[in-house]
This record gives sequence, C-alpha cells and structure tokens, in this order.
Amino acid sequence: MFVIVLILLAALLYYFGINRILGLPAGPPPLPLIGNMLSFQWDLDKVLLEWKARYGRVFTVWLPYPMVVIGDHKILQEHVVRDGNNFIDRKIPKQMLDLWFGGPYGLGFQKNSIVKETRKFALKTFHEIGFNSATVEDIVHNNALEIISRWRNSEGAALNVSENFEKAIGNVVWRITFGIDLDFENDLLPKYKKITHQFIPVMAGPLMMFV
Repeated sequence: MFVIVLILLAALLYYFGINRILGLPAGPPPLPLIGNMLSFQWDLDKVLLEWKARYGRVFTVWLPYPMVVIGDHKILQEHVVRDGNNFIDRKIPKQMLDLWFGGPYGLGFQKNSIVKETRKFALKTFHEIGFNSATVEDIVHNNALEIISRWRNSEGAALNVSENFEKAIGNVVWRITFGIDLDFENDLLPKYKKITHQFIPVMAGPLMMFV
C-alpha cells in the first residue's frame, strides 16, 4: 500500500511540477514516458496557440524530451537572432539528430567544428548565388507586393494570412534555387506543406521513443 501511494505521489509530482523542478517555463503537464506527444496527433497550429494563450509567450513542451517554445517575436529576436551562437548550441536529443542528419550535424542544431565549416561554406555559397544582393531584394519585394495585392483584393473577406506568407517564401526559395518563378496558385507548395504536417505528428508520436 505504501509503495502504491509513493508511486502515485511521484506521478503527481512529475505531472504537475516537473517543469518547475527543472527550472523550465510552465507548459502542458506531460505524461510519463510520452510527454505531450498525444496532443500533437491533432491540429498542430491550434494546439500551440491554445498553449500559448494558457501558459504564456514562452512555454515548455515534452516530446518526450523538454523543448522550450517561443511564441513572441521580440523574445525570438532577442534569444535566437541576437544571441544566436548560444541558441545554436542548445541540447537536441541524440535520437532526433541520428534520424534527421545521421549524427551530430545540422546547420541549425549543432555547434561543433564540422558544422562550423559547413555553415561557413553555406554562407559563402548563398552569397555567390545572390543572397544580400539587389536581385534577391527584388524577388522578395515582388512577392511582398503580390501578398499586399491579394489582401487588398479580398475586400475585407476572411483569408489565410499564413498561406500567403508560406507561398511567398517558397517562391523566393524556388526562384533563387532553380531560377523559376512559381505562380501563387501553384499546387507544389501546398503539397509540400501537407506532407510536412503529416510528418510532424509521426516525429512527435510515441513510436519515436523506440527509434
């Protein structure tokens, strides 16, 4: 009986107090072993917005490892952009790195010598193909004008703002990479988004613990 009570107390302490014990921001209570994985089987955007409204602009999600989510532009700018070197060196679960990159690699997730040289090469390559040039500025500007034009033509009707931004960003990347302009009505980017949204629940599912 004593053992059962002790287990229940430990489970309650974990469920309601694990973030505070580890010095992490508040967040949805995680289940033992699987964390908040089950919540990611539903609408990802809706779930994250609900958690932001409930727990604040910065909160912790367990997948099943703790991950701090930043839902505020100013905080994101301060910690990700201005303090980028320290942010890059954040801890990433080994299982995810092995699955995604085949080891401790990834330009946005590690800070070792290999990644440092790879990042330097990538920045040089991006510069050579036109990043930070007037050409890229024109491409971005044209897509921004297209977004504004679509908003004005909506005449106040409800529209999907994020979809317009996603298409514009995708068009810029496609133009720089392949030299081809994609129409805003193309179905390539929506297909990619659909595949991505199907992939995220798999990555956040309980089976990932055994990979």
